[in-house]
Order: sequence, then structure tokens, then C-alpha cells
Amino acid sequence: MNNVAPLGPVYQAGTLAGNPLAMSAGIAALKQLVTPNLYEQVNQNAERLVAGLRKAIAETNVPAQVNATHSLATIFFTTNP
Repeated sequence: MNNVAPLGPVYQAGTLAGNPLAMSAGIAALKQLVTPNLYEQVNQNAERLVAGLRKAIAETNVPAQVNATHSLATIFFTTNP
């Protein structure tokens, strides 16, 4: 910590920096990351969400594409893949 301002040359600041609630939430989130099969569950939920989005797009003829890999997904409003 001697390198961080005001003692040292490294300046660090942010809206939630040092906020006790934000720090507690971060610690709780990190503890959850070691839950067995967590990533598999997250990926399965994401696959269901993406399938539902693609179905809704097809049923409503909205010009959109859903790009996804594992738990990351995004919608592009275009007819082109």
C-alpha cells in the first residue's frame, strides 16, 4: 500500500473504491466462483436463454441475429449473420 497515493505514486480511485457494501458483494461473488459445476450451470442457463431469444426472433420475424458462445450472448438487429 505504500505505492498507492497519497503515500506513493500510484493513483487509484473509483465510485465504489473502498465502499464496504461493494467490497462485501465482491467477496461474496468470488466465494461463489468455487461452487461445483457453477460454470456448467451458467452455460446451460445461457443456452436456454439464447434458444428462447432465437425462437422469439423467428416467431416475430424481427430482423435479428443472436451470436453466442458459452455464457456470452448478444443480439444484432440485422438480417445478416
